[in-house]
Amino acid sequence: MKKTKLLIILISIILLSSCAVQLVAEYDKDSAYQIIKISKKVDMFFITLREEEPDERQYEKSSSNYIEIEIELRTLIMLNKTRPKNEESTKIAEHILQNWLEFKAVHKQNNGYKDSLLDVDWNTIREQFYALAVAEAAKK
Repeated sequence: MKKTKLLIILISIILLSSCAVQLVAEYDKDSAYQIIKISKKVDMFFITLREEEPDERQYEKSSSNYIEIEIELRTLIMLNKTRPKNEESTKIAEHILQNWLEFKAVHKQNNGYKDSLLDVDWNTIREQFYALAVAEAAKK
């Protein structure tokens, strides 16, 4: 009788330990690297703009950088979408892209970038990249 109870307990432990529920995607080192890599490009973009005088910040000078970063962001979104249980990271990446496209549209429309707007936009997108990096790191 004792052996039967012990066997039932052991089988229950094995079954329960193999049935762990995973609510979020597993940590992905490559995704974490991509987040930092793209964030670095965005920082370079804004630092370069900040170094220019406001009247020298024409859209045309930045258009290729906008395109390059947009492609990187779209790739990051695709990578996030292909990972199961990764909806939150996907949403954050989509918000970053949405903001990026809005910044681009305003820059193009105004054909310039004011200091005050530059700082606000840069801080906004940096905070979003930080949230994305933290979300990925929390999956470790």
